[in-house]
Formats: sequence, structure tokens, C-alpha cells
Amino acid sequence: MFINLMIVLNVSAMHQLALQQHADLAFGCRQVEQVICDRPEMGEIISQDPTLRQTLIRQFAGESGRGRIYWEYQEPTSGRPAEHFKAYAGYPVMVRISKRASESPIDKCASLVFELLNFTLDNEIEMLINTSAAKRKSRKEFVTQCVRLEYEALNRAGAYFDEHSIAGASSERDPFYWALGYHEEFSEYLKDLDEKSEGYDPREYFGQLYDEVVLQR
Repeated sequence: MFINLMIVLNVSAMHQLALQQHADLAFGCRQVEQVICDRPEMGEIISQDPTLRQTLIRQFAGESGRGRIYWEYQEPTSGRPAEHFKAYAGYPVMVRISKRASESPIDKCASLVFELLNFTLDNEIEMLINTSAAKRKSRKEFVTQCVRLEYEALNRAGAYFDEHSIAGASSERDPFYWALGYHEEFSEYLKDLDEKSEGYDPREYFGQLYDEVVLQR
């Protein structure tokens, strides 16, 4: 009797899990369809690349383990070509990609993959928000750790595109796509940031984020 009950419970649990996975994938599919609708230039790339499409669906569905991720059609508020917001105060994780014509469609797709893989950064920001002043990391420690986590996400995205390249990508037209995973060592990445005279510097971004959080406490 007990064994039969356990079998019934296990079958029921497996059924519920299968239903949840199906619902999550359906959700992921809806998010990708909305990306295609809101950013048709990206849609041309996604529609011609079944592997990329399925990857995006699975990531939106929550494959990375942080739950469902929502597409947000508005422009990034940070001024960067792409950004994501961690879950906060009842709001889910959301990702945004700029519609600016200065960013190529392939770079936009690469940025979306990167943001969907850039999940470990959320835990670091959550710790900063919830840690007391006495135990909080210094500004320099926080910035360095966030830059390192972003660097690791860049390499994860680079490894993905090494295996699943986008046809027709050009180093001149799609600089972000070609730069993914370029640095083998974190020190090389930092050196390139030091030598770069313009554009996005993650150290400035995360430094400002640190200041904003600390000032609100």
C-alpha cells in the first residue's frame, strides 16, 4: 500500500514537473515572439537561426535557474546597448535591448544572449542591497567583483557563439559579437578597459550603482 502510494505521488510529481516545463517553454516562446515583433531587425536574424531561437526560448523560460525572464521593449535606461534588471520588490527579471540603428542586428542578438547569461551578477547586487554597512564590501571590492562576473558572462556568451556562430557576422559591422570571449585572462580584460578612451566602462557603471545603493541605506 505504502509503495503504491509512493508510486502515485512520484508519477503525479513528474506530471506536474512536465506541465511546468511545458508552461515555461511556452512562456519563453512568447517572449521571443515579442522580441521579434518589437525589434524586427533582430527578428530577421532569429528567424533564420533555429539554434539561436531555441536558446533564447530556453533562457527566457528560466533554464539558468533564476526563473522566467521577461522581455521589456523600452530603451535601456543606463545608456548601454543592453541591460537586465534583477527581480526586485515583486518585479521579475527583465531584459532590454536598444533599438538604436547604430547597433547592428547581430550585435543586438549577441547582447541579448549575453544579458540572459549574465545572471551571477544579480546575486552580487542583492548582497550589496541586503548586507549591513559593517559587513558590506568596499566600493573597490564590489566593482572588481561585478566586473569579473560580467567578464565571465562575456566568455560564456563567447563560448556559445564559438559553437553556434551567426552566419554573415562581420568584425567591422558587429564588433560586440566578435569581441565576446576574446580575453583569456581577466587581467587582459582590465588592461583593455584601461586603454579604452571612450564607450562603456563597467567600472564606472558599477561604481555609480554602488554609490546609489549606499546612499539609499
